[in-house]
Amino acid sequence: LPGMFLSSLHVRSFKRFEYEGCPAWKRQLRSWRIQDRCIWVFGLLYCGFCIFFITLFLANIAADDHMDWGISVVVALIEDILLIPLCVALFLPLLAVIIVSLVSCAKKIDKDELISQRHKHICRDGTLAYPMVGEI
Repeated sequence: LPGMFLSSLHVRSFKRFEYEGCPAWKRQLRSWRIQDRCIWVFGLLYCGFCIFFITLFLANIAADDHMDWGISVVVALIEDILLIPLCVALFLPLLAVIIVSLVSCAKKIDKDELISQRHKHICRDGTLAYPMVGEI
């Protein structure tokens, strides 16, 4: 929600003016600079609130739970930063290879021929979707 608010402040498009430095041009630049300052102020306030909230949370963790909480943070970070991207990077290409193999076995054609046919279809029609059976 805060990200949406900040991004709504940063909506710009190309503007045409009579010449560079005209009063309308200067007014537009002043407006954009004010918007930029608002984005910085609200962004810094939001970051400060987040830091304050996390600090309050950490201050309220019982002394007995410090080690358990720290271990859970490390495990969560390893999952988010290392394990999930690694699994996605390994399994999505593997899934693609398996699907190509299954489709080539079902159609009883070579994988290279299947890929070649698909490439021709994409180049010809500009779409990844095959036509439905009733549309052929």
